[in-house]
Amino acid sequence: MMQKKIIHILGASKFGGIVQYLAFLIERQLKDNYQVAILTEDEKIKSYFQKHFPQVKIVTTKKVYKREISPFYDLWALLRTIKILKGYSIVHTHTSKGGFIGRLAAKICRIPLIIHTAHGFAFHEFSSKKATLFYSFLERLASYFCDKIILLNKKDYQLAKKFKIGNEKKLALIYNGIDYQKIEKEKPDFSIREKLGLKAKDFLITFVGRLSPQKNPEILIRAMKELVKENNNKKICLLLIGEDMGEKEKLLRLIKEFQLTNNVHFLDFVKNPIPLLKASDCFVLPSLWEGLSIALLEAMASSLPVIASNIKGNNEIITDGINGFLFLPNNEKDLKEKIMLLLNNEELRLKMGKEGKETIIKRFSKERFQEETMKIYNFRKENKEANKREKNISPYLNSFAKRTFDIFFSLFLLILTLPLFIPVLLIQLFYFKNKLFFTQERRGRNLKIFKVYKFRTMKINAEKLKREDGSSLYLKNDPRVTKFGRFLREFGLDELPQIFNVLKGEMSIVGPRPDEVLPLELYKDKTKFFAKPGLTSLSIINGRNNLPLNLRNEIEGFYCQKASFILDLKIILKTILIILKREGIYNKQEVCDEERLFINFKGRGVYEKIKYSTGKSRS
Repeated sequence: MMQKKIIHILGASKFGGIVQYLAFLIERQLKDNYQVAILTEDEKIKSYFQKHFPQVKIVTTKKVYKREISPFYDLWALLRTIKILKGYSIVHTHTSKGGFIGRLAAKICRIPLIIHTAHGFAFHEFSSKKATLFYSFLERLASYFCDKIILLNKKDYQLAKKFKIGNEKKLALIYNGIDYQKIEKEKPDFSIREKLGLKAKDFLITFVGRLSPQKNPEILIRAMKELVKENNNKKICLLLIGEDMGEKEKLLRLIKEFQLTNNVHFLDFVKNPIPLLKASDCFVLPSLWEGLSIALLEAMASSLPVIASNIKGNNEIITDGINGFLFLPNNEKDLKEKIMLLLNNEELRLKMGKEGKETIIKRFSKERFQEETMKIYNFRKENKEANKREKNISPYLNSFAKRTFDIFFSLFLLILTLPLFIPVLLIQLFYFKNKLFFTQERRGRNLKIFKVYKFRTMKINAEKLKREDGSSLYLKNDPRVTKFGRFLREFGLDELPQIFNVLKGEMSIVGPRPDEVLPLELYKDKTKFFAKPGLTSLSIINGRNNLPLNLRNEIEGFYCQKASFILDLKIILKTILIILKREGIYNKQEVCDEERLFINFKGRGVYEKIKYSTGKSRS
């Protein structure tokens, strides 16, 4: 059996919870006969996987991934990543920057399966409106480049739905897991208490995480100031374990200012913090935002009572007052009070520690995490028949190149036609007052229903009159259509608002025309539903509104199989000519008895005429 090649893209991500996440996932992937590689620029991550998973290939891009937005380095990282991805069948990206560049590179390389895990979005409760809009837009854009997005907590799942970061079918909520059985076997390292000068009755608070603004260790030091002041009968120490991300110098100044030199201590990077956690009295995680903290799960699995900020992720693990405490984010007074509750009550510490461990065993096991995540890798197998049909569909239809063209051409059209919008709206006011636009539900890609936008051309509710096959009726002297509406129709101006459907990602510039929500039994051929509907289509340049439903569907299904950039350009150009000539606007009475010819464009201008019939015999 041929091995599937998968690469995990981390980019500039530092050593942290993501390593444990990957370790468990890769353990299962190797067991399932995957050939695994990791793209990372962090030396500690590199050395960890070389030691524990020597069969995993480590790839680096030599420091071109930057955490901040940097157009030059980001483009360089994209080009380097594209070069690396050749030969892989699955790409799994992680973190915001690695996720965006990695997914884009994978889409350009036409990787068959692209998965992204959002280890906490770059926007959160404490982000400004501008930052939220900007980063949510980037995440939404990146969602077009992948097949599945894994969210680690319910809040991020809800945010993804709210900001349309992928449709619901693309999203999967899978909680992190840990190896609690391995943690059970670890012994506490009480030597740390001796080094800190702590006796049995003294109290050790431990924090594990990067020293960064996100993890917010500063609030812990501010709470320590009051704790030490109010408790002279026992020594209280805070142990900060983690790599400095530019915060340590500021923290040291605060420690000196608050006279906490003997109470706050630092330990740099520690590969296995479990023995230190087991020697502690409580664990505190004061983060401002999280995905789902591995450190918090490990502390609970160690039977250690925990206190964490009441933010997404944390509040899905902790039930306040039962298996831990939650405190108001960035509130040193509330944090201090929660620590005091544990400080003076050993029985409560033991009870919460026991409850925390039971939570991990029931909900956050490594095996559950591995099983649920690997289902994502196999989700395509669940739709074998759909995959067979998709093989006949042009890869250009849903490509990044087509979407990019749609966006830029739509913006160009919008700017070009903007001078028309204002006079059209003013005239529409005369006819329809406050009902200037017509919206109607249509079927789009994958049968998804969306609302299409048009300038209103008919009297209210006039659209209920249909042709015999259920499609829309277009009559030349239709009394339902206003005089100005007739003008808009003849020059295709009533369709202009659909530019916004294209920008929203619901439609394309060229594609099958969007049908009203008709019974699916009417469609002999459903191929058209593999593509986004278009502003114009192959059927429009071959009869426009004169075609019966099944013939139009047959032509549009043919387009889905042959779609290309050149074909789209030819359809756009011919659409302009048809609009200027005002051809095919209205239904002909004998259309169902006519044979139709349309052009199958083949490279370099070679045309092949294809004859279609409605199925009625001609004697």
